[in-house]
Order: sequence, then C-alpha cells, then structure tokens
Amino acid sequence: MCLGGPLSHVFPESQRKKAVLELVRVAKSKSPIFVSVMSKYGVLLSTPGGWPQEVVYKTHYENLVFKGEDYKFRGYSYCHYFTLSELKSFFSDKNVEILETIGLEGLNVDKRTTNRFAKKFPKAWKNWLEIHNKICTEPFVVEASGHMMIVARKR
Repeated sequence: MCLGGPLSHVFPESQRKKAVLELVRVAKSKSPIFVSVMSKYGVLLSTPGGWPQEVVYKTHYENLVFKGEDYKFRGYSYCHYFTLSELKSFFSDKNVEILETIGLEGLNVDKRTTNRFAKKFPKAWKNWLEIHNKICTEPFVVEASGHMMIVARKR
C-alpha cells in the first residue's frame, strides 16, 4: 500500500517508477496493490478556490498544467500531479493486472463547501455519497478528483 499521495512527492520520474517496481516486487503473488496519487486535473479544477496566488507565476503554473510538475508545493517542496493514463502506465508491462481506478474525492473539489453541505443538508449529503460510490470509478471522475487510486494485483 502506498496511500495518501506519497508517490506524488518522489522526484525525479525515474525514482517514481523505481518505487512502483519495488511495490510490485515486495507484493506476494495474487496480492492487491493500492497506490493513491494527486491528480493533475483535480488540482486544476480547485485552482480558483484553493490557490489562485500560484497562477500569478506563469512559468510555475505552466509546468503544473503541461508537465504535472510543481516545484513550490505549499511553498517549499516538490509535487508531481498525475493523469490517469500516466498512473496506469507506471503499472503497464509489469507483472500486475489493473483491477480498478477510483476518484477518492470524486467531484468534490472544495472540502469547506462539502463540509458545510454535509452539516446543513444531511439527507442530501447521504444521497450525494451514494451517487459518489456509483460514479467514482468513471474515468472523468477519477481524473477530476483531487486524489486518485489504482488497485492492481500481482500475478
């Protein structure tokens, strides 16, 4: 298991690929492998409400948009934001079968709004969660989510 997005903070790409190889190597045959990463499109969707001050730095923002690279994550560290196809490619040609991809936050891009929604409208919140559980594996929802997870099985 590699949960919470730590693979997104591994630099450079060759080291991210090496980390996935190690996850696969240490897994027992037929064991599930769970990896969550930060989603490029989920972050871009949350930009206006979450961190508009970063867009002022055009080159920095372009690196995020076009390469998924953020060298100033929260002002001081590195983060790589994945696309779904990129995440899947890290598991291709390995001794694994991809079982599922999941958008962990789904279509929720602003936790403050969502928390208010849950408190103020509990019945609607319950309905929203039921729908989320039904659509969280749709490719658009996976990529629109702030974090995405891949579930694979070692052959």
